[in-house]
Amino acid sequence: MKLFKYISIIIAVMLILMACTPKTNSKVENLNEQIKSLKEENQNLRYHIESLQKDNLTLPDQQQESLDILNCLQNIYDCTPVSYSHRFIKEDTELCALPDSRVKPLNTIKKGTYLEILAAADIPVGDKLTRWLFIHTYYGDAPSASLGWIKESATTALTSQNQKLVTYPLRIKPETINLDNQRKLSDVELNNDYWLDSYEGDNAHIYGGGGANFIIPRDRIIYPDVPKDN
Repeated sequence: MKLFKYISIIIAVMLILMACTPKTNSKVENLNEQIKSLKEENQNLRYHIESLQKDNLTLPDQQQESLDILNCLQNIYDCTPVSYSHRFIKEDTELCALPDSRVKPLNTIKKGTYLEILAAADIPVGDKLTRWLFIHTYYGDAPSASLGWIKESATTALTSQNQKLVTYPLRIKPETINLDNQRKLSDVELNNDYWLDSYEGDNAHIYGGGGANFIIPRDRIIYPDVPKDN
């Protein structure tokens, strides 16, 4: 009888342990997930701290650069009239609000863009002078007027030899047919300025404001006139 009683007690204890085991395993799994999540969060915080430490090391240089730019605003530039009125861009060039390469550019003026030169400034960089040009042009499909500074070294004078390297502004000769649909262009379309997209053999693909997009013979393009002052 006693043996039966002991066996019954042992079975009851085993049943209780078996009933508790799933709950215990579930708690352990939850704790492991929390530990894993905390480790990942800790690693992310370490990365963030390292990034802040690197930023902190470069902060003095950034502050000095900002001070230099602010000082540049107080300078009286040697803004002199230029000996020419127009030039065009040799390569894609950044347009800046100030004649200073450290200033974030306003936008990029595309290669071949014809520019109106309004003024020039010789800016000291170390023991040398860099000539900057204050220019006016149009930018984008709208187009919108752009004013700003570019380095003179990024430009070149327009001559009869390089005249056909200009990509904007271009005009179209009267009686021109759009080869894309064999339609003659209207007087309104002929009076607009266009950008050159590409040449395809004897043809040119050009586009303009308002979604205008034509394929025309390249000999129908009118390029800007070479200025007399060049």
